[in-house]
Amino acid sequence: MSLKILVFSDWYLPGTQAGGPTQSLHSMTQHVVNASFFIVTRNTDHGSNQPYPVQTETWISHTDQTHVFYLNENKINEAVLEKIILEIQPNWIYLNSLWSPLFTQLPLKIAKKHELQFKIICAPRGMLKPEALKIKPFKKKGFLLLSRIRKTYSNIVWHATSEIESREIRHFFGAHAKVHIAPNLASLETTDLNEKNKSPNQLHLFTVARVSLEKGILEAAELLAQWNKPAVWKIAGLLQDSDLVNHVNALLKNTEIKHEWLGHLNREQIRDYYQWAHVFYLPTRGENFGHAIAEGLSAGLPAIISNVTPWQNLSKEGAGFDLPIDKNAFHEAFDFYWSMHTVDYSKYRTCAQNYIRAKANKREHINQLQSLFFKE
Repeated sequence: MSLKILVFSDWYLPGTQAGGPTQSLHSMTQHVVNASFFIVTRNTDHGSNQPYPVQTETWISHTDQTHVFYLNENKINEAVLEKIILEIQPNWIYLNSLWSPLFTQLPLKIAKKHELQFKIICAPRGMLKPEALKIKPFKKKGFLLLSRIRKTYSNIVWHATSEIESREIRHFFGAHAKVHIAPNLASLETTDLNEKNKSPNQLHLFTVARVSLEKGILEAAELLAQWNKPAVWKIAGLLQDSDLVNHVNALLKNTEIKHEWLGHLNREQIRDYYQWAHVFYLPTRGENFGHAIAEGLSAGLPAIISNVTPWQNLSKEGAGFDLPIDKNAFHEAFDFYWSMHTVDYSKYRTCAQNYIRAKANKREHINQLQSLFFKE
């Protein structure tokens, strides 16, 4: 049996600036079999007004089983979305966000108008994490309260990517909320590691993340400023917070840490920096998955990260360090790689790649994702 899954998502490929939710959705389309995905999205990337070079308001086939309908901002309305839903007649409507007014709330409104003849899945994508709720807290908590009163999310299936997210959903939407756990999958490149020189008293740190408070960029700068040994830190990601950029610049101004804001890079540009970097660095305040971390490990970069991501026990596997935000712990991790030479460093590169190959995209995880659509 082949299912039709109609997805509503604010952003999708070729966009990359929305980060994890886009990558999670793309990975899902790659791994779920016996299903066709029909993805409705904007024709611009997150934080951009520049349209993609694609035709709009028609279905474009990305693969045999993935078809995308790009909409201009001024064409996203109830009538247009309702027409798409009624034309596709999907087995499932999949909402790739919790908050989105146009790509979550509007499809929910349309589905309720048709008395929920369409089965619905909603993926919070980490938006219920305490760290995420600290950003615009009054607005978000007011929205959640109003949603419970109005029963906006009643009679839907929740896609949680972990036991932790399952508990977060039930905390806000009730113990009887219908939750299906299926971990995110990663888009990993299995490439051979090229030789990379590493001299003692040298450290190249590379961060891939939106430049925002929840990604731990401020903590990253503070930890490095307090360590203050000769090192280079490069940050690739959408510059969302100019005040944060200025604060980091001031923190590192009179230190031995050389840093550079690279802005948003495409995947090929990021791969070039993987060849330059020694360590992937991200003391994030919390990650539902952490696609950038997984991709860094896959490229053979040991990781120095916080301990609030799914990537745990790195040091046990020789793949890096997952740590509480504590300067002594991070400084020891910096010193560990800073003093290392090429021969030893090469071993840890292999460990990083072996770790992510063993942890990501397990067959049981793929089966759990498949059953999200076929066993509910």
